[in-house]
Amino acid sequence: MNETVILGAAGATGQAVGKELAKRGVNLRLIGRRDKPIQDAFAGIDTDIVVADLETVEGARQAMQGASVAIMCVGLPYTQFNRYPSLMRTIVQAAEQAAVKRFVLLTNIYPYGRPQTEIVLETHPRNPHTFKGQMRLEQENILLASSLDWIVLGLPDFFGPDAELSHARLIMEAALAGKSADLFAPATTPHQFVYTPDVGPIVADLLALDHGWREVYHFAGSGLISLEEFTREIFSAVGKPPKIRLARTWMVWLMGLFSPLMRELVELMYLYETPVILSDAKLEGLIGKLHRTSYDEGITKSLERMRAKPFAPMPK
Repeated sequence: MNETVILGAAGATGQAVGKELAKRGVNLRLIGRRDKPIQDAFAGIDTDIVVADLETVEGARQAMQGASVAIMCVGLPYTQFNRYPSLMRTIVQAAEQAAVKRFVLLTNIYPYGRPQTEIVLETHPRNPHTFKGQMRLEQENILLASSLDWIVLGLPDFFGPDAELSHARLIMEAALAGKSADLFAPATTPHQFVYTPDVGPIVADLLALDHGWREVYHFAGSGLISLEEFTREIFSAVGKPPKIRLARTWMVWLMGLFSPLMRELVELMYLYETPVILSDAKLEGLIGKLHRTSYDEGITKSLERMRAKPFAPMPK
């Protein structure tokens, strides 16, 4: 059966890609560790749902058997980034055994490390100085060395109605509750956010092409905005004056003595001091004008969702 498989379908990008492909009539198979989150996310959409252990070649191969396309949307917690290479190695091996033809990897900006240019193109050196960047780079390299036709789509920071594991979610919850939003300093440098539902049409457009494979692309999201400006827009959308509390690197390091999450964030503070600003001119040259949801619209829709159905507590 000629199907498209989404690995990690319950996550924010998995949902965005799956819903857009379903809208376009693509025959989908949604893969995850548990079926209920996928059922909830895709309620009313006719798809196959498969529970699989993607960390074994046999489990991953069975999940992808008969599919022609696989899309990797699996996101791991910061404390488990060491699993990315082994997971990717297993999935790629299984995809080759299952005769998958095309493979799309959704990833982030960490493999570039500190930017060497003001605007980062796909040709920018991949020279990560952090552990997380090294793990993501190794993940990419495993795919690039495979026999599959692949596309790597690099994305910046993210927000959206289903983005439960985003920093933006915490800012929105603070605004809704009238509390202070915790930001990393400096909060006035340029930043990029992608509204996660915008990722779906881009992946769908890429899959529709017979050319442009074995290439890396960027999607730069909704445009440049500082973290402070982004936060002020969120507070404005809920009709409350902004409350901002800044955390500097030494403060994050100190909090890391008591919080595993804060320990993991210390090495990423460079992104606020020397931001990685992506160019997506290459992608736009391939598939045409890119739809970018405005920050106003994206924030409004995200807040509407959170009011209607608050997220589950953030994992500790």
